[in-house]
Amino acid sequence: MTKMMEMMISSFIYKFLFVLSIIYVLKYIIELTIRLFQTEVEPIKITKTEGVFYYLAISYIITFSLI
Repeated sequence: MTKMMEMMISSFIYKFLFVLSIIYVLKYIIELTIRLFQTEVEPIKITKTEGVFYYLAISYIITFSLI
C-alpha cells in the first residue's frame, strides 16, 4: 500500500472511533436526562466494564478534539 492510502485508512479509523465514542457517551447522557425527570427515581447501575468504557470514550473524545 502507498503511504497516502495508509494515512487515509488510519484517519478513517480515528474518525470512526471518535463518532462511536460520541454516540456511546450521548446514550448515557440521554438516559441520565430521562431518569432525572422521572417521578420514581431509580439509580443507574453501571458495571465496572461499562465504567471503564465510559472513561475511555470520554478520554478519546477529549484527546481527539485537542489534537
